[in-house]
Amino acid sequence: MRNQLRSVQALRFLAAVLVVIVHACAYTAQRFPGVWLNAEDLGHLGVWLFFSISGFVMVFVTDRELATSGQVRAARFLRKRLARIVPLYWTMTVVKLVLTGMFASQMTNAKSDPLTVLRSLLFIPVRNEAGDLQPVWGVGWTLVFEASFYVLVAAALLLRVDPVRLAAPVLCGASLLWLLRPESGSAMWFYADPAVLCFLAGMLIARQGRKPVVHTVAAIVTLSAFIALLHSVKEGEPSASAGVSFFTISALLCAAVRYDSAIRTYIPRWLVYGGTTSYSLYMLHPLIGPGVVWLVQAIAPAAPWPIPVSLAVVAPVLVAPLAYRHLERPLNALVAHLVRGSGHAPDAESTVHPTPCAARRGTNTSRTIGP
Repeated sequence: MRNQLRSVQALRFLAAVLVVIVHACAYTAQRFPGVWLNAEDLGHLGVWLFFSISGFVMVFVTDRELATSGQVRAARFLRKRLARIVPLYWTMTVVKLVLTGMFASQMTNAKSDPLTVLRSLLFIPVRNEAGDLQPVWGVGWTLVFEASFYVLVAAALLLRVDPVRLAAPVLCGASLLWLLRPESGSAMWFYADPAVLCFLAGMLIARQGRKPVVHTVAAIVTLSAFIALLHSVKEGEPSASAGVSFFTISALLCAAVRYDSAIRTYIPRWLVYGGTTSYSLYMLHPLIGPGVVWLVQAIAPAAPWPIPVSLAVVAPVLVAPLAYRHLERPLNALVAHLVRGSGHAPDAESTVHPTPCAARRGTNTSRTIGP
């Protein structure tokens, strides 16, 4: 495979935009009385797609390094992953703390006691003032999943075990525990979520070149049926929608990877670059979107809802490339220099962008959006 799979980068951008749309609708509904917009299904697809891409990229990167150098050091792997996600996430957490101090009455998820801040910075599950499992920078809940997945892969590398073989039982076990997950209680129940199976699907897709495609398809179908069964048991009635969503995004990623060489010339460069900047888009859109909607409300309070929604989507997409170039990359380069003694930032094309946040099934959107 080439160093950069253009199709996967395009899917990253698609997933990010889906999440931005979900939150733009929520921001508009909060500011414009009488407007009710619910796009949770789009966010559901977006977040699962990003988890699948994460699983794919981690196996793709480690397999490639193993093939070229003969070994993958667990410490180096984990250091590169954290150097990729920590700088911008910590920066936005500090921004949120400053804004909370200045405009506490206007902020959602404004809990900022030292323990909450520390757990948020260290990717440890924590509950906000509304009782939701969410860090100080709200959209960072997906990074908690990401960080734990990185640790799992690093553990496999340390033990010299195939990451797929170690991850499969762990992730399936976490999904089963979801059936026992209480509405309240320890924040550590956060990890009991069937969404983690998307990581496993991506890992299996990364290995599809080693076996007939029918094997990969069979694995995806099996995991889709498993998720549908979990939701049916949890909800107390037959439910196939989650399984269909899981199969759809897994099949989309599988096809994108398998046929990348055939379709890559048809994928616009701006779409690929959008995937490269998707982490900046994800991290900054909860800061930009609400401000855009507030501005529209102040200027034209009677504006039809498509206007604030559209502007709350377009503005972050336009700002993301600037943020990537002037904020994310310099921060990553600084951390890379401090950690590895090199001024080079982690390669954005060979590392995974953390997953954007969307409202999870059964989660109140109003408590998962915004900074």
